[in-house]
Amino acid sequence: MFAAGVVSWSGLTVPANGTLTLTVVVRVVDPVPPGVTRIGNVAYETGTTPPDCAATPRPANCTSIEVPPPAGTPQLLITKTANTATLRPGETVVYTVTIRNVGDADAIDALISDPIPAGIDAFAWTCAASGGIACPNARGSGAVAETVATFPAGATLVYTVTATLAADPPETVVNTATVTPGDLATCAPSGTQPPCAATVIGRLTPTQTPQPVPAAHTWAQLLIALSLFGLAWRSWRRAGR
Repeated sequence: MFAAGVVSWSGLTVPANGTLTLTVVVRVVDPVPPGVTRIGNVAYETGTTPPDCAATPRPANCTSIEVPPPAGTPQLLITKTANTATLRPGETVVYTVTIRNVGDADAIDALISDPIPAGIDAFAWTCAASGGIACPNARGSGAVAETVATFPAGATLVYTVTATLAADPPETVVNTATVTPGDLATCAPSGTQPPCAATVIGRLTPTQTPQPVPAAHTWAQLLIALSLFGLAWRSWRRAGR
């Protein structure tokens, strides 16, 4: 029975140690409403609590189908990596930020941003381009804040950022880069609305601080040394008689 958007069955029998398979055929609305990137569906026994389909791992009775973007939609994919996950005060870490247009249309006025996070003192960066796009600037220092007037479909920009750690950074350094187009582009692969973001988290490497020897230990060592000296003196006296 179908009512109020719910398909339900009654009077079903599941044999002992057996399986019951139910098949539902649905028709997707045309057009798909704007902003809908996935269509979810869940099945559960009447009278029980519906499962949390946002949980990780996702319950087996939840499913989700991706809705591809309409033809002629630019899709921006941004990724960010670091050459190390462990950070040391005053040293450097190299971040690589890659932005690609994986859609089938050009993205307009895309703003690429990589601000300097807490725990980082300085940025120095270079840019490389491929696929019919040019870097707004080939290199620079400070936070990345670049606007690309036209980001062609299939094009790629790669920013290599050398970051200098502060002398006393926090235990965790969170670095996020974003790309925000000025048109109706979406973020790949999720299909969500911009800004499209990529984050790298680095953690401070604990440093070993020399521990002072407690005063009590120093006196104990001195007493041991005096005792050994006394024993050696008595042995020498006996040997000389």
